[in-house]
Amino acid sequence: MKNIIISTILFAFMALSGCDLLNGNGENFPPEPDIEHYTIIENNSSHTINIQSFYKEDIFHSITLKHNETWKIYNEIFKENIPYLPSGADSSYVIYDGSITVVHTKEEQQDVSRSLWLRSSYTGGKVNDKLYEIYYTFTDADYEEAVALNGGG
Repeated sequence: MKNIIISTILFAFMALSGCDLLNGNGENFPPEPDIEHYTIIENNSSHTINIQSFYKEDIFHSITLKHNETWKIYNEIFKENIPYLPSGADSSYVIYDGSITVVHTKEEQQDVSRSLWLRSSYTGGKVNDKLYEIYYTFTDADYEEAVALNGGG
């Protein structure tokens, strides 16, 4: 019985030793993405913005962008995933200057006119066959909308 187990292990190892995936010698190990994709969030408003992204009511990610700061997210994607939009979260709080908060969701109908989670709110797209860049730019108009949605401040 012991010999059968050892023989089985040796056979499996020999079979896998010729496999490119085990040795990493294959042309596509690890698989190369078809496209480089960047999601670029810019804060062109006069305000500090904190973005708290949630997944099922738990904070998934949080970042603060000061005036004229940019958050560049690199994504390795494959052609079947175009157009790509980050989807690790399902909603975000966008908080201006630590006090004015609006919610961005994946729903088409929501209080804000643009949402971090809707492709229609982004500009940019295909730069060339190997590169995509999409931009979401916060402006003072977004802040004014947030103030109005919060009852004037």
